[in-house]
Amino acid sequence: VRVLVNDVVVLHLVPDDLGGAQAGVLLDAAALDAERRLRAAVGELREAREPRHWVVGIGVSLVATVVALAVLKLLAAGRRRLLRHAARRLGDETAAATRPWWQVSGEHAIAVLRGVAGLLSWVVVLVVLDVWVSTVLRQFAPTRVWGERAGDWLLAQLLDLARACLLYTSPNPRD
Repeated sequence: VRVLVNDVVVLHLVPDDLGGAQAGVLLDAAALDAERRLRAAVGELREAREPRHWVVGIGVSLVATVVALAVLKLLAAGRRRLLRHAARRLGDETAAATRPWWQVSGEHAIAVLRGVAGLLSWVVVLVVLDVWVSTVLRQFAPTRVWGERAGDWLLAQLLDLARACLLYTSPNPRD
């Protein structure tokens, strides 16, 4: 099978390239896959040279940056507001005298809330930054592959972390 680009042979596939017992059967599928990949590569090469695509990519990148910054600013303001509200509600010393001995004091509840809010804030920051980086990198042909893989990498890391936590906390951890 020969694959042509602009009437020039750029790839020649033979059954020995694929190996295995049914290489001849898979040859057409491999040729179609190679053709699809070459079309994508030629299209991205043309796109990388066209100024209109760069202008659109820069515009989308600027919008994504503004949105990401706004989300991060709202997250920080919401976290501050939550912690201020919790400090007002839980830090009331007049309620400490009437509280039963087994209830947690306001200081400890605020410390736990501050830790949970901090952890959740960092998770949201990581997700926002990952979406932003993926969006910006996907706008330009030379960096599109990195953008497509950026989200996959973070998802894989988070899944590995969750799997490790589950194995650590399970009653019968597998060795």
